[in-house]
Amino acid sequence: MKLTKPENVEFVEPKAGLTACVISSIIDVGSSPNPYDDGKMKRQFMMIFSLPKQLHTYEPKDGEESAGPVMLTISKFFTASLHEKSNLYGFISDLGITIDGEYEVMDLLGVNAMINIVEHVKDDGSKRMKVSSVAPLMEEIEAVTIPTSKFELDDYKPAEWDALSEGIQKLIANSPEYKALSGPYADIDKRQE
Repeated sequence: MKLTKPENVEFVEPKAGLTACVISSIIDVGSSPNPYDDGKMKRQFMMIFSLPKQLHTYEPKDGEESAGPVMLTISKFFTASLHEKSNLYGFISDLGITIDGEYEVMDLLGVNAMINIVEHVKDDGSKRMKVSSVAPLMEEIEAVTIPTSKFELDDYKPAEWDALSEGIQKLIANSPEYKALSGPYADIDKRQE
């Protein structure tokens, strides 16, 4: 597959504050080294939130028509743990969902909620927006239905893999779970290596 590097890609971050969202994508990124526990790995997934109240119209490229306004998105990584002190447990609980032993994270796809977005300043002084908290959708805000997507290493589907961006594929390709895929998917296109 031949890829072309995009020119002048415009990236627009969402505005800070409380805003409505739809959980539009959940991506299993596999395990990576735990920076807080030397030698241990932690399984993670990424959740992408689409923001129906924050739209942006991108400038069309030469010869293209404008696609019109699109929803901005923001993502958050979670460790795949339902320990009572985990971020995921708190996130699901803050949505008003009771966890009783097990919970299927993919059931969150399509859920409408409120998230608070804050500006985070990194050690190097750079800034980026970050999801700080979640709450159930306010009653006065109408829920929306949008297409959702998912990717699970334990239930690999080629079409779901192909729908991921190259950057996310590279992240997943570094995981031991991806490297250990066998059976009918042993010869997965590992173009990112």
